[in-house]
Amino acid sequence: MDFLTELLKILGSESRSKIAVLLVLIVVALCSLFAYEHYTASFRLSRLQKETDLFIRLQEVELQGTNITNPEFVRLRDILLERIS
Repeated sequence: MDFLTELLKILGSESRSKIAVLLVLIVVALCSLFAYEHYTASFRLSRLQKETDLFIRLQEVELQGTNITNPEFVRLRDILLERIS
């Protein structure tokens, strides 16, 4: 903080207000970014939980020896495995 105070003294009073506005804008931008990340984290966690549940169910089906040759099932399984890895 001493460095910032010295910098403000050197730059003069008009520049102080510009620097203060810039610092406030930076703080607002950072707070907005953190709030957005906090808000969207629950959605990412929910999607990951759904993918994990689907992966576990897929493994259960394959372990039961069910011979599913439906091309749509195979395609969806491949997409899921690609997303998980």
